[in-house]
Amino acid sequence: MAVFGVGFSGTVMAGQSAIDQQVDAFFAKGMDHCKNAMELSRTSRQVAAAEFDRYQSYIGKVEALKPELKNDRMVQRQIEQCEQVGHDIARMEALPMVDKSLAVCSDVKSLLRDDEVSRAKARFLEYSRQRDKALELTDTVLKVGSNASKIRRCDRLEEKIIAAEQRIHHSEIKADRLISTLRKSNDSCEVTRSLVSDKTPSEESLEAAEAMLSQARDYFRQSEQYPEAVRRAEDYPGYESSRKIRQYMLEYSRCDQDVAARLTEKREILAQQQSSDDMQVAEAITGQQQQQAEVTAAEDRPGTGAAPELVQMVYGIE
Repeated sequence: MAVFGVGFSGTVMAGQSAIDQQVDAFFAKGMDHCKNAMELSRTSRQVAAAEFDRYQSYIGKVEALKPELKNDRMVQRQIEQCEQVGHDIARMEALPMVDKSLAVCSDVKSLLRDDEVSRAKARFLEYSRQRDKALELTDTVLKVGSNASKIRRCDRLEEKIIAAEQRIHHSEIKADRLISTLRKSNDSCEVTRSLVSDKTPSEESLEAAEAMLSQARDYFRQSEQYPEAVRRAEDYPGYESSRKIRQYMLEYSRCDQDVAARLTEKREILAQQQSSDDMQVAEAITGQQQQQAEVTAAEDRPGTGAAPELVQMVYGIE
């Protein structure tokens, strides 16, 4: 990059003041570092950035010593060319940051699809951090490819996260209500299980157990009022509320089946006991009837009376 104009040739000219000579030297060195930065930007961004920093240092000194140089078109044209070199270096440094931020943005979208809003929010903060670092270096990265539109779409994910958080808040309220209902059904079922654990069931205990089981089933049927909460627990098992819902529903199903089987078994046992008792009573009545018939038959036979022992047995006479 050539040094321009009278007074910026790099040689001391007759009639120049000490300040002009200093400005000339600083400007020439600045242009050299600008040229180095431009050439090195294709091979080593870090070294090129260091060269550009040196250029800016010298140009800063030039402007401090002779502010009116800002009005010189030739000077400003070369400064603008060097500033473009700086933008190019910054853009090359910022582009990997943009790529990283867009990769994080992709993670945010995936997490939102899976309804993992807390993790999506954390990753969105990381996306914002990477995006801001890139734009602080230079906003010219937005002019590369479709970066501008991609970043705008990623920025809008913040609105989706806020909406998802509100939706989850309402979903958790419904989930808590469902959990409360399921807990009642499970508690009632466990009470029923204790009622059918007696080895010697009675009609009263079985009727109480059946009433309690009916109550447990009524509670469980109330869960049908929360189909969204049930479906959410199935589709998104990662939430603590989803885990509890699935656990309580499974526990109730097992308890209901167990209690129903025990009730059937206890009913059969009670029926067998009742049948046995009825049979014993019937046998006793039949035996008594047979003995009474024998007494009557003996009394009716001519010339004979019933044996005293038989009469005593039938009528309980001592």
